[in-house]
Amino acid sequence: MRAPTMAPVMPGQASGRYVYRHPVVGELDLGFETLRLPDDPDQALIAHTVEEDSPSHTALRLLAGWAHETLPTG
Repeated sequence: MRAPTMAPVMPGQASGRYVYRHPVVGELDLGFETLRLPDDPDQALIAHTVEEDSPSHTALRLLAGWAHETLPTG
C-alpha cells in the first residue's frame, strides 16, 4: 500500500491549501489555518477545513462514520 502524501506546509505559513491522498477515500482538498500563541510560538493549533458538499467533505464524512463504527466506545 502506498503511503499517504501531502504537499508540505511551510513553517510560519498561517493559512493555505493542500491535497492529501488517503489510501481509502483518495484525494482530500484541505484548507488550513494556523493559530499560534503569542507567548509560546513553538505551540500551534492547526485547523483543517473542507468546502461543504465537496467531494472532500463527502470523503471526510465517510471516514468519520467508519471510525465511529469501528472504534471502541466507553
